[in-house]
Amino acid sequence: MIGENCSSGNNAALLLSVIDSIGKGILVFNGKVIYCNSAAEKALGYPAGSLEGKDPSEIFPVDSKLLSSCLFEEIYDCEMGGEFNFQTASGALAALKSEIRSIDFEGRSACMVTFDVSSPADKQVKKLAETEQLFRILTENSFAGIYIYKDKYIYANPEYLSKTGYSMDELKQMSPWELVHEDDRRFVKENVLRRLAGEVFDQKYHERKIITKSGEIRTVRVATNTVMIDGEFAGIGSTIDISDLKQLQDGLEEKVREETLKRYEQEQLLVQQSKLAEMGAMLRSIAHQWKQPLSAVGMLLQDMTRTFSSGGLDKEYIDWVHDTASEQISYMTETVRDFMDFLRPSKERSLFTIEDALWPTLKIFSHQAISHELSIEMKCGLKRDASEEMSVRIKSVSSSNIFVDCENCGRNDVYVEGYRNEFMQVLLNIFNNAKDAIASAKKQGTLTESGRITVRLADLEGRISIDIEDNGGGIPEELIKKIFDPYFTTKSSEQGSGIGLYMVRAIVENNMGGEVRVRNGKAGAVFSIILDRHMKSTSAAGSC
Repeated sequence: MIGENCSSGNNAALLLSVIDSIGKGILVFNGKVIYCNSAAEKALGYPAGSLEGKDPSEIFPVDSKLLSSCLFEEIYDCEMGGEFNFQTASGALAALKSEIRSIDFEGRSACMVTFDVSSPADKQVKKLAETEQLFRILTENSFAGIYIYKDKYIYANPEYLSKTGYSMDELKQMSPWELVHEDDRRFVKENVLRRLAGEVFDQKYHERKIITKSGEIRTVRVATNTVMIDGEFAGIGSTIDISDLKQLQDGLEEKVREETLKRYEQEQLLVQQSKLAEMGAMLRSIAHQWKQPLSAVGMLLQDMTRTFSSGGLDKEYIDWVHDTASEQISYMTETVRDFMDFLRPSKERSLFTIEDALWPTLKIFSHQAISHELSIEMKCGLKRDASEEMSVRIKSVSSSNIFVDCENCGRNDVYVEGYRNEFMQVLLNIFNNAKDAIASAKKQGTLTESGRITVRLADLEGRISIDIEDNGGGIPEELIKKIFDPYFTTKSSEQGSGIGLYMVRAIVENNMGGEVRVRNGKAGAVFSIILDRHMKSTSAAGSC
């Protein structure tokens, strides 16, 4: 009928050809079907010419309320779109994407329904084409190398081809592990075969070395997963070339190692410098302590000469001279041994007891403490068994100015980890700072009582604290934050270099994993050393 309204037969034929070629089914209603194109007849399964004159209820289900308002009630002033059910010639329902609009037909209102006549297969092909297009856009423009494989490569994007130097035809003849460096090749091959055997697992980004076609070794970050292709297991991977970043990282790591070694060597040099700075004071103290035994030996020699002249040189006298001189020489030898042990560099980290560092340090420092009229009080709060060897520890110091209150000491020694000689240096440095602070307070007249250094040991839930307190008046509040800075000192250039307390913090925090704190107590400065506690059962008795 539409064709009959055209001005000529040729134009009508052309119009009908155009209508049939647009890929849409067309139905025109005015009470009944007054026109349909061949695409509509074919899509709904009707013979040619058999749709015209049919009632809408024969084509659309009666429950289609929106359509009924336009078609069944002949109210054509409507426009809508969506997916509607059509009833085919066989009685089956087909959901088709449709558009409905009113038109003017021969001076009367009518309703035209157009609908998509593509078959499900056509739609699937179109969808696959769109998916493939999106896949290629994604992979061909990706900065990551993407590849898919079974026992051989089956796909690689341009980035992967560019980085490996191989063509797609070449990769299709290769297994994915053939590009991997021999260090990792066996491991990669095992994983590939696991995937192809049906094991599903993913591997997040990890580093791999691959060998390009030119023989260049490149470092890549790889992520892989298991997929299904044509009903078979396969693998998919993505790679990012990090060779330049890796080279930069290796260079930085090497530089960090060099700088760390350089810093360590500098710190070791400072440690030795600090020891040398302490050595002068200790030598003066030792020289002072040696005066008495040397004088005693000298007097023995003089007495021996006089006794020989008087004819009284017998075996009993010789034995007495020998024993007396040996006792004095033994005392001096022990002093030198302690001194040399302190100066010997520590080479390896080890577990050692607090007392193994504390008592030798007290032996070294006791000479200076006596000469400066200082008393040292030891107060131990570490929870251990009763001690049987306390007297041995106290006698080893041989100093009347050290007082010990250590009721809880016992067989289970308290261990810390680090370099024993360095820790001795830490203690000695703090002792010397306390001695200098007390001497300065006495000189200024702010301290009239005897100088006193108190050492307290206590448990701190798996850690131990060592507090060393003096009665030298404390540190000015404006300086206390700078006390551990390198080369900072409150002393004159002749008395201090400013590296002692800096090294205290460096040794405790860097080499022993501990903490060093300082505060002002009631009478003077309090240095606190906090270290991890290590328990180690020993057969020998120990005490602090």
